[in-house]
Amino acid sequence: MTRSRRPIDPPLRAGRRPFELAGPSRYLPVAAVDNSPSHRYDQINDFEKELVDSSTHILKFYLHISKEELLKRFEARLDDPMKQWKISESDYKERGFWDEYMTAYEEALSRCSTLHAPWFVIPSDHKWFRNLAIARVVVEHLEALDMKLPKPSVDLGHIRREYHAAKEK
Repeated sequence: MTRSRRPIDPPLRAGRRPFELAGPSRYLPVAAVDNSPSHRYDQINDFEKELVDSSTHILKFYLHISKEELLKRFEARLDDPMKQWKISESDYKERGFWDEYMTAYEEALSRCSTLHAPWFVIPSDHKWFRNLAIARVVVEHLEALDMKLPKPSVDLGHIRREYHAAKEK
């Protein structure tokens, strides 16, 4: 299989941590490293529109965790040996840039939420609520597609007769 477009640009650097234009941090680096990110937002929106035009459905979820809840989760990582593998020094250093991150996320979410590829901001301090909210959005989207099972491509009457004949033997 060959690629139909050029590869994604190499990771951008913000001086503190590398970011890529893919995955969960896809939108933050645009605002964090580029003084005029408009063309990047336009590229993202154009790419997503191209996907939608080729019958791909896009739902984007921003899982918002409060600064206080994040600190509680850091504490749990420190206290629980089963969670310590998740610890990163940058987790604590990055807290100092919370306001800048929130500003960057707000801009990215507002600039890249479109009718064809909306962002859903999900409060995620409570995992049960996060899961419920995402499930609800997904179910509503799937129901709106009004999908139907395909019609059988065979003569069901004939297949039934063959089934019953085989069963009687």
